[in-house]
Amino acid sequence: MRHCPNRTCRHRQLTKRPASYNDDARLCTDCGEQLVDGPAPVEPRVALGPAPYQRLLPALALCALWLLLTWLPLPGAPTVADATFPQGWFALGMHGFFAAFWLVELVALIVPRLRPWRNDQRRHQLVRASLVLGGLSLLLQAWLLYRYANSAFYPDQFSPLAPLCWLSASAALIATAIWISRHGIGEGFSWIVLLAVAAELVPIVIQLLITFSHGDRSLAQGMVWLASAIGIFAFGLSLQQRNHHRPPSDDPGAQVSALIPRPFPLPVAGLAPLLDSYQVVHLLNSLALINIDRPHILDRLVPGDTLYLLAVSICAVILTWLFGRLFALRRNVDQTYVQLGLTLRPRLSPREILLSMLLPIGLLVVDQIMLSWMLPGLPLVGLLLAAAIVCDLRGEWQARREQGALLPVWRLDRQYAVPAVRARLAELGIEIHARAAAHRSLLLVFGPYIPITILVPERHAEQARALLGQAFSQTPRKRSHSAERARDKQ
Repeated sequence: MRHCPNRTCRHRQLTKRPASYNDDARLCTDCGEQLVDGPAPVEPRVALGPAPYQRLLPALALCALWLLLTWLPLPGAPTVADATFPQGWFALGMHGFFAAFWLVELVALIVPRLRPWRNDQRRHQLVRASLVLGGLSLLLQAWLLYRYANSAFYPDQFSPLAPLCWLSASAALIATAIWISRHGIGEGFSWIVLLAVAAELVPIVIQLLITFSHGDRSLAQGMVWLASAIGIFAFGLSLQQRNHHRPPSDDPGAQVSALIPRPFPLPVAGLAPLLDSYQVVHLLNSLALINIDRPHILDRLVPGDTLYLLAVSICAVILTWLFGRLFALRRNVDQTYVQLGLTLRPRLSPREILLSMLLPIGLLVVDQIMLSWMLPGLPLVGLLLAAAIVCDLRGEWQARREQGALLPVWRLDRQYAVPAVRARLAELGIEIHARAAAHRSLLLVFGPYIPITILVPERHAEQARALLGQAFSQTPRKRSHSAERARDKQ
């Protein structure tokens, strides 16, 4: 056996162990270093530093704020309210605020003069515009909700103090999320999504416990629902681990692409196809209400019906193929790797697209089984998002223990750029942690409010920031599609 003695070898930087070769090999295929005889030495275990418990303080503050405002009565509102009306301090929600990010991103994509703002170096201008538009949307939402409540539910019983409390709660959530992103662990808005998923699960569990106590449901049904929820969450954890911890190859002739994380994590189109499929099918079902007197096949597009499952599955498959091709254009991927000086050109394989098509079908089948058992539906999307967020938090916690203080050096909004940045900095012996990479992989272009932040050890921050700034400030030479096809054939 022979091994590579170079401590800055690309293989060692990515796999944490020296590359091993057969006796007839002479040079390392990763760095070109002369091999030495003997088996690869066992690397000492990384000494873990103190756990960054102080960085949990912002997250604990957010949880405390959430619990406090959930149980605290809303001033300026009637004591008894209709169950269909949104109650409490969080009546506005965060959907309108997040939608502002989507709208700004869409406008920047359509308007040619604003497209340079979508670059990594000028992204802060889009973020600033999104925050302003999000604040305006919350103001408009609070005013409309206040007028609607006083006119439809309890005329003149909601005082102006109620919308002020709604706005204050939303502002407190946003400020705490920004605090977490700067001084805590994980992305602040990811914590809000995680708490929202927990808030959705708790009432369902309480409802099941109440029905069990009254004898309306059997214990077996409850165990099936609980096992399904845990199974979906565990599947989400294993999916993210597969995406971001690709196993190394022992083959000395293996290409470098086998040593870096997948540039296109599964599902390649995220969860957007599944969510959009629900909206499309519900829109078709609403069209049947136009002519309610005559029976129509669209009337069967309701949850629990076989036609509904088939329609959503077909729509999800089509959108997965379309989004997978659209969000991973070959020229955009090549441009990113050229900017970083990498020769690797990853390609989206048909197998990855096929697996991504099968994922929403499997989730829909599980949801159909729950409905056939007369059980509450599973928050499938929420469980997968929660699993991704937990993976992000666990990864950053471990990275801070192994590498000490980490500083943010760059923001990415293209998922396929993460492994390219990791490979480029690994050549210089710089290890990185991509904050919120798992969460963003499920949102892609529909989640600009969840940036991928590159964190590096403090001693390498200036070097990494300078390298990435120089790389992404370059404009690669445009090549024709015919030249790209000729190169791919070679």
